[in-house]
Amino acid sequence: MSISALYRSKRTNPKQAIWLIHDGDATIVPTDVGEPMAILRSTLASITPRRLLQNCT
Repeated sequence: MSISALYRSKRTNPKQAIWLIHDGDATIVPTDVGEPMAILRSTLASITPRRLLQNCT
């Protein structure tokens, strides 16, 4: 399998990706200089169904 094919097989959308985060997982949300936090907020707001995660950092 090529690197490109492997990448495409693992690529997902935010609605599916949220289910890969489990209670107790650590997450990193890198923001670049000048990137508006509104982008992150709107992305998180658009994820449905939303779940409450516990003990995540």
